Amino acid sequence: MRPTRFLNRTASNRFFSALDLLSVSSKDFIITAIERNPNVMILLNQKNAKYWNSEVSIINADSRGYAHLDYRAKYPKFNMVISELIGSFGCNELMPECIDSISTADLCDEKCIFIPQDLHCYVSPVFCPKLWKFASSTSADKLYVPMLPDMEVLLDFPKEVWKFDCKVRQSDSENTATIFHSFNRHNSRQCRVSMEPTRKGLTHGLAGFFSSTLYDDVVVSNLPKPPGVVDAVSWLPAFFPIENPLNLYDGQEISLFIRRVCSLDSVWYEWSVECFLYMLAPSSNNNTTLTGTPPTTPSPDQKQTSKIPPSLLMTRGDSEKANDETLFKQSVEMDRSQNQSIHTYDDASLYITKSFNENASSASSPTDYKVRVCTGLSRVHNLNGTGFKFRLV
Repeated sequence: MRPTRFLNRTASNRFFSALDLLSVSSKDFIITAIERNPNVMILLNQKNAKYWNSEVSIINADSRGYAHLDYRAKYPKFNMVISELIGSFGCNELMPECIDSISTADLCDEKCIFIPQDLHCYVSPVFCPKLWKFASSTSADKLYVPMLPDMEVLLDFPKEVWKFDCKVRQSDSENTATIFHSFNRHNSRQCRVSMEPTRKGLTHGLAGFFSSTLYDDVVVSNLPKPPGVVDAVSWLPAFFPIENPLNLYDGQEISLFIRRVCSLDSVWYEWSVECFLYMLAPSSNNNTTLTGTPPTTPSPDQKQTSKIPPSLLMTRGDSEKANDETLFKQSVEMDRSQNQSIHTYDDASLYITKSFNENASSASSPTDYKVRVCTGLSRVHNLNGTGFKFRLV
């Protein structure tokens, strides 16, 4: 029995080139190519007659429905499955869904070789004003694959968010995406990663990358300067914009949320970005609380020697009842007579910040703890696929 190969249309050219390089006759194999787009069937048939000696069985169909076609009964099980449906973000060309119905034990030999063998997806915050300007003029709820890599990655190396493995699976209708039934929840993914950016700047969104093991130790990737990988020039990073860019400072932490959602007939991505800063919060045993207000009622002498003017101190309840700007102006006017160094509202703000830092540093103790303060937050983009979806049917 001759080994059987399953290819898509792009992989066919490379497969025959590899056979020529190895001096192996294509007549030793049964080769099947599946192409969904009817517009290229004329070209494929011409190539089959001119370059492939009509040795390729070209099927104009969706690979997700191959298991239910009559072609299944004509050929033995596959010994090798080759696909080039790798997108800029790895899974954004729906390779997991397209491989699902092929990679079952009913169609593949138990030792079937898959190329690629796996798919890893990565994200990173990026600085890219040019791409963000274009996205903001169209839609911030879409995935973009730019023609030029006009982006600066704000991490030393992007963070992995999820992976897909290509291997033979037992036939299970609840874990197979086909055109006849859409049980695709097993291809859903969700991840939240936190990191400290290695570069300061303005983040305009997320960049999506991929890394894939084709076979054995052969790896293809579009990651920035991956070790040992110098090709993959045709795969540019994907871009997930955020509506309002966020500033990143030294010591800040950024949290990236991204989700791959699979419904009955569609696949889409959702994403958001949060920024955090850690601040020192004195314990209740210290003389100063987080707002700088003494825990007990101060004496008249203490009011005169307090580092922060008493009129500038306000509790959370007071700030909720009064207008912040009006209260701040009144406080500054009242304390100008007490402290001659305050001349403007900026001076007063700087004075409060400096006093808080002095109090926090002088009152620090082993019982002090850090508080994680959110300094920036984006909305969840493309929620429920309102901006874009990849249709399965």
